[in-house]
Amino acid sequence: MAVNLHDILYWLLYFRALENLFDSTEGQKIYSEIDDQVYEKEFEENGIKGIQQKVTDELDKWKHVPVHIAVAGESGCGKSAFINAVRSLSPEDKYAAEEGLEETTYEICPYRHPESDGFIMWDLPGVGTNQFPKEKYLEAIQYEKYDFFIIMYEKRFREIDTWLAKAVRDKNKKFFFVRTHIYQALKQEKKNRPTTFQEEVALDKMRNKCLEEALVAGLKDPKVFLIDNKKKEMFEFGALQDELLSSYDSLKRASDDMKKTTLAFSLSAITTNVMLCKKEALSKRIPIVALAVASSMSEYEEIEKFKAEIEFYQKQFNIDTQQLEENKELMSLTETELKEYRIVFDGHESSGGTSVETPTRTRNAAGRWDRFKDFFVRVFQSKEKWLIYEYCKTALANNLDSMYEQAIKLYGLKMTLNVVASSTN
Repeated sequence: MAVNLHDILYWLLYFRALENLFDSTEGQKIYSEIDDQVYEKEFEENGIKGIQQKVTDELDKWKHVPVHIAVAGESGCGKSAFINAVRSLSPEDKYAAEEGLEETTYEICPYRHPESDGFIMWDLPGVGTNQFPKEKYLEAIQYEKYDFFIIMYEKRFREIDTWLAKAVRDKNKKFFFVRTHIYQALKQEKKNRPTTFQEEVALDKMRNKCLEEALVAGLKDPKVFLIDNKKKEMFEFGALQDELLSSYDSLKRASDDMKKTTLAFSLSAITTNVMLCKKEALSKRIPIVALAVASSMSEYEEIEKFKAEIEFYQKQFNIDTQQLEENKELMSLTETELKEYRIVFDGHESSGGTSVETPTRTRNAAGRWDRFKDFFVRVFQSKEKWLIYEYCKTALANNLDSMYEQAIKLYGLKMTLNVVASSTN
C-alpha cells in the first residue's frame, strides 16, 4: 500500500522521526551520512559543479565495477537464452544474445548489461577446438578475469564438463553446474509416466544424476541448479542468483562489496534475497541522492533528480508503471510540503536538540545535526538546502520501504501462481 506525503510528515514528528534519524542504530545504518569534509574540499577546489560531478560519479560507480561471468556448455543447451534471462532481455532486444542457433561458438563472445558496462557475461567456446585446445584452454579464455563459471548442459552431462570444473577449481575459481530446459523435461517425464509421475522425485533424479557423475570425476560437493530460462520464477533460477550474490559475502574487501552491489543491481528481482540485497544497496545511495537533489540549481532539477531515483527503485524491483502510480504523491518537492516539514526541524532547533533525544545520545546527536547544518550553510549559503537534504533522505527511505514491501508481495504471489501452474500441467 502506498504511503502518502502527510503520513511521512507525521512519522517524522518528534518522538519517532527524530529518534530514527539521529538516535537509533537502525537509523544510523540507513542514513549513513555523507563525508562533509570530502565534499567541502571538492567545493573549495571546483565549486558547486565539483560537488555535483562527485555525486554523479558516486551514484554511477556500480556501473563500472567489473563483474565477469563465464558461461560454458555444448551448443543448444541454452547458453544464449540464459545470458538474456539473467540480464532480463528478450531475444529481440538491442543487447540480446541471439537465441535458437545450433552452431558451435568458435570465439569468446562478451555480452554487456545494457545499464552497466562493468557487468559482462561471456559465452565461451567449446573445449578442444583448434583455436581452444584442451591443454591451453584456460589461458586462451583468460580464466583469471572471471568471477564465476557457469557450466551448462541440457540432458547429457559430459566428461568435458567435469574436466572444466576441475580445471577452474584448481585455479581457485568458483563454478556451478546448471541443467536447462527443466520445464520441458518434466513435461516429457510426466508424459512417459502419467500415473507415477511426481515432480519433486523427477527433479531429485535429475540433480542426483549430475552429482553422481561429478563425484565419480573427483568433484566433492558440487553445486547443481535446475532451471528453465523461459520460466525464471520456477525451479532454481532464483536460487542460482542467490548463490552468486552470497559468494561475495565471505570476502571482506571493499571491492567485493562493490561487486555485490553491481551484481544486485544487474540481476532481475525474483527472490527475496535478491530484493533484500537490492534494498540494502539502494539504502546506501540515499544520502548521496539527497545531496544531489540539494545541490540542484533549480526546483525543476530537484524534482527530476528525486523522480529519477524513484524510477530507479521501480526498475530494480520490477514494479510496473501502474503500480508506481500509487506512489505519485511522494514524487514531488513543493514549497508547501517543505514548509510543513520545516515545522519538525525548527522545533528541534529551538529546543536545542534535547527534547526528543535519549539522555545518553543527546550530545552526539546534536553534534551530527549541527555539523551537517553548518556544512550546507557554509557551502550553499542556505538553510533551505539543508532542509531539502534531510527531507529527501526521509522521503526516499519511505519510498524504498514501500516499493520493497510491494515487490515482496508481488514475488510471493507470482511464486504461488507458478507452483499451482506447475502442479496442474
